[in-house]
Amino acid sequence: MIQRHLPQYEASIHGIVTSATSHQDRRSWLFDKTGEYTTKSGYNLAVTAKAERRDHPLDWQKCIWSIKTSPKIKDFLWRVARKAIPVSANLATRGLPTFPCKLCGGIEDDLHTFLLCPLAQELGTLLLGGVELRESSRDRHKRSTLTSRKQEDISTRLLRPRP
Repeated sequence: MIQRHLPQYEASIHGIVTSATSHQDRRSWLFDKTGEYTTKSGYNLAVTAKAERRDHPLDWQKCIWSIKTSPKIKDFLWRVARKAIPVSANLATRGLPTFPCKLCGGIEDDLHTFLLCPLAQELGTLLLGGVELRESSRDRHKRSTLTSRKQEDISTRLLRPRP
């Protein structure tokens, strides 16, 4: 069975030294002193984990600056996270007039510009090798779904006249 399902690990698995005693293995719940799982111990673990997440919220800036990529990409991601990209919705917060997307007429915000605009979706499809990011509904806050799509030549897609 190991050879059929995990051939790359076969030697490592067969090299595991088992106990010299004749005791049977048993399952043990590590989050309770007795080693037994109870609903109470599971609940306590969930409450503790939730409290720890609340005490240590995700620090987006730290995450962005610790990514192993070029400084230009880090700067771009930081600007997106800080809403410092000059799209219509961000400019409106500074008292400037808003304007629709020049390509499709949609509301121009970060999400639209980079994910929901038809041009952004076409570019994403080409760059992701045939995977299309498609909006699941008109509600821009809903998650995008991934669907496969046949990849076309980039010059044909980018240079094609828009309706």
